[in-house]
Amino acid sequence: MRAPAVLVVEDDAEILDLIGMYLAREGYAVVRAASGGAALAAVERQPLDLVVLDLMLPDLDGMEVLRRIVARHDLPVLIVSARGDVADRVAGLRSGAEDYVVKPFAPEELVARVRALLRRSGRLHQPRLAVGALRFDGEGMRLEVAGTEVALTRKEFEVLRVLAGRVGHPFTRGQLLEAVWGYDAEVDERAVDTCVTRLRRKILVAYRRAGLRPDVAIEAVWGIGYRFAVAAAAPLAGGGADP
Repeated sequence: MRAPAVLVVEDDAEILDLIGMYLAREGYAVVRAASGGAALAAVERQPLDLVVLDLMLPDLDGMEVLRRIVARHDLPVLIVSARGDVADRVAGLRSGAEDYVVKPFAPEELVARVRALLRRSGRLHQPRLAVGALRFDGEGMRLEVAGTEVALTRKEFEVLRVLAGRVGHPFTRGQLLEAVWGYDAEVDERAVDTCVTRLRRKILVAYRRAGLRPDVAIEAVWGIGYRFAVAAAAPLAGGGADP
């Protein structure tokens, strides 16, 4: 199961990074494009779930990019633009956009609108796993092992949600840091290692108490970071004693 992929089309590097950061923190896979041509190429090149589109681009008018996308692809488009007149908003919606946000905007509101559009279009794929004794529900924010809920902190859950959203895919510490903590100058990549260590320990304890060998693992990928992996479950010899 892959994370929802959102293409952000914006020629202002600071705004592009800001939107990308907030979407990544929600577990979305962010694809960036700084021009209309790059946006159209990205839409043709890879599967996407939603497009966040600025209208004032250096090469093509955003309305033209919008028309080309909706003509060829069944993709919801959210316009984010400084062009906030009623006529501009009406033109964007009539041309096929699903929603329209005027700059300046609150990043939290933008993320909420992205989530709402993904939900309405049936493209919101919050990670859900059922592997042996483990049940992970990214939508309900629950982790259970053998029917018993495992208590996680918010950061632990968010790290697990990002990793479980793409099973087997390696994430760098920087990617996890951006997705969960954001650009916080007070936090470095060691926070990721500490969080993963706690998360591993909690999952291992839960499996051992259930008398099972873990059939999931957060694996270290040398030189990169971490990935979530699954394997076949097996009974744990000697019963379910605590470690």
